[in-house]
Amino acid sequence: MNISTFRAMLERRGYTDFFFHVKKDGIECTVCGPHVEKLMSFGQQEWDAMTVKEARIYLDETIGEGMIHVMHVCGQGLLQADEGWNAEESSENPYSDLPPGYYTVPVDEDSEPIEQCPECGLILNLAKGLPRVDDPEELLPEDHDFDDDPAPRDLEFMAGELALHEKEFTRAEEHFRTTLDLDDLCLTEARLYLGLTLIWQGKLEEAIEHFELDLEDRGVRLSGFFALWCVLSGYEDPQKFVADTRNYYIKLGWLDLDGKPQDDSWDEEEEEIEKLHTPLLPRDVLSMLKDNLDADSIEDSATPGDRLLSALVSYLRQEFRRVLALLHNNADGRFGWAATFWTAMACLELNREVDAQKLLEQIRPHPLFPLALLAPLRWAQVSHPTFFNACVQPLFQRLHFQDHTDN
Repeated sequence: MNISTFRAMLERRGYTDFFFHVKKDGIECTVCGPHVEKLMSFGQQEWDAMTVKEARIYLDETIGEGMIHVMHVCGQGLLQADEGWNAEESSENPYSDLPPGYYTVPVDEDSEPIEQCPECGLILNLAKGLPRVDDPEELLPEDHDFDDDPAPRDLEFMAGELALHEKEFTRAEEHFRTTLDLDDLCLTEARLYLGLTLIWQGKLEEAIEHFELDLEDRGVRLSGFFALWCVLSGYEDPQKFVADTRNYYIKLGWLDLDGKPQDDSWDEEEEEIEKLHTPLLPRDVLSMLKDNLDADSIEDSATPGDRLLSALVSYLRQEFRRVLALLHNNADGRFGWAATFWTAMACLELNREVDAQKLLEQIRPHPLFPLALLAPLRWAQVSHPTFFNACVQPLFQRLHFQDHTDN
């Protein structure tokens, strides 16, 4: 077995949040979810001898908890628990009470069967079943540029992932910076992860710079989302940011005094105006959103980063119901907590305080969720003071977030 094949097998099954730890005597792989982490550990001899077929069975038995990894017609990976799948499970096993049905990955003891495919929305019928995920014997990512053994770049990135999950931020920063030195083609997520690591260390301005560079180098809108979130964290009122951005674009000549887009004749290089850090360039956050950031409709296929960035800009446009539509069913995966957070923010603006409270109660400490990003919740102190005192302050205390609104 090699890491690239094992990684591809996980991705084929729908897992998005996992990292490897290469040790002297073996390999460890941790699969993460909103409320669970599953560790798989292999001795070096076991790892070297394991075939794809053996790995397929191993994945069913370990992170699948005995269920079978299957694939929906749209390509969505799921877990299938047939009738009696847990008949031999001990009553002490937290998964023994899970009823038959289909589950999203990774499964945890609080998971519930789903009735529709989360990707395409088609009804799921357990009686008809789905085909088991079948991996070719040599399964490698199409864009791989490394042999069976991880390249030094990938080893550094995996070491950075591990350090970040252990909240060793200085060590993680060193590994991610080394990865960037070795990653001339910008193929890894090292700069995105470096930005998150820097936020943990209170270096928001440097984090924003790295997010913007990653957005420029790889075109990944997830980095634009985090850059914008960082910027907003420094504002006491989100509409003040909108006003600042509009005024900035007026100065650049992209908008007229009424906030309407100007012609494209203006040349950015001819102006010497200090840049306001924002991933919304090169057009106004309100007037030109459709052409630059937003998907044509929420039904269109889009990456989580596309939806998150579009949802955040929709929040600034005060289109709160659109925020809910964009983030619906996006609470799973590596950045599901971000979707939960901004769904709660939109619910609050729609005066759905009960829903907002339930969502905020789901937020748990996560190495990819720097506490500084909780700052937009301070906006509720003015707009929803009762909710702020009853729900936000206890959340700040539970997560040890230092609120400075009284300073």
